[in-house]
Amino acid sequence: MKIFTFAVLLLFLGIIYANPVMPHFFSEIYFEGDEWVLEIYDYYQYEEIYNLNNAFLVANDDTSFFHNNITFNENEVFVVTNADLQSNLFIDKTGDSIFFGFYYGNDWSIIDELQYGNEWISYPYDGQSICINPVYFDEWEDYNFFPVKENNPTIGYNPFSVNSYGTINGYVYDIYENPVNNAILNYLGVNQNLFQSDENGFFQRNNIHGRNYLLKVLIDDTLFGEQFITVEPDSTTTVNFYTTYIPQAANENKLSTPNKILSNYPNPFNPFTTIKFNASNAHNAKIEIFNSKGQKIETYNFNGALLQSENSFTWNATNQSSGTYFYRLEIDGKVIKNKKMLLLK
Repeated sequence: MKIFTFAVLLLFLGIIYANPVMPHFFSEIYFEGDEWVLEIYDYYQYEEIYNLNNAFLVANDDTSFFHNNITFNENEVFVVTNADLQSNLFIDKTGDSIFFGFYYGNDWSIIDELQYGNEWISYPYDGQSICINPVYFDEWEDYNFFPVKENNPTIGYNPFSVNSYGTINGYVYDIYENPVNNAILNYLGVNQNLFQSDENGFFQRNNIHGRNYLLKVLIDDTLFGEQFITVEPDSTTTVNFYTTYIPQAANENKLSTPNKILSNYPNPFNPFTTIKFNASNAHNAKIEIFNSKGQKIETYNFNGALLQSENSFTWNATNQSSGTYFYRLEIDGKVIKNKKMLLLK
């Protein structure tokens, strides 16, 4: 029973031909110790399923069929426990993939699935449930069904509803650690979820569903950082972005200083690269290295006898992970140039 034909679009009883929209039945799951309760509801009201004969659940690489003669009404919430199954089914609270479907002849038809305990949503804490939340995206002109955490479970009523949310906030800073105004934050990858930092660099977004997100910050339509974050309902997640963004005024100062050379070789590199720069007629120079999150990881100072017209040093990135790094040349307190380098291990 572990071999399935996951042809989701080839649904039983010809449902797909009459309804070209993907069906959704899983609404919520809640755990009490080792026991689980699963809420099923026909979101799109297909009116094609009248009973659960030949219906099954799959979890933890095991399968259990429903008892025969269980009536299913498409406009009613159905609460499932092990008592409704022909054999007990173990569902792992710390992470599982649950499938609901029907078996006819030699055909396995998977109708819906629920996954949690992965990179996008962790397992539910005590008192929490995993709830499926339909979100309409204007750009896609369609709903997307996300599993999210719920602090106020509603097993048995109000299917597909979420009542508890979290908050994201923090600050965006430029390369000088000054606040950045009007930086764009995006956590779902679509335009309807954009929000901005204020004149203090502060940003905040309320009513965020409890799950994991890749939060990105863009300044002048350029990506300057991204962080993988976890949002829990009824809590606040704070994240600060220290970017390599240079304000326009600093760019003008940089352009007004001629004949300043900054480079590194090799690029890409592993794990050594030589950084060279020109510092003619300068008293002090500094090279700062930043990771892709804008966090400063190395500083090299040159002054007095150490400073020459042409300078170089070797950066050892043995203790750093693969990725993009930025390095900045500052001469006599003025930022001159920024460059990018790629560490490949």
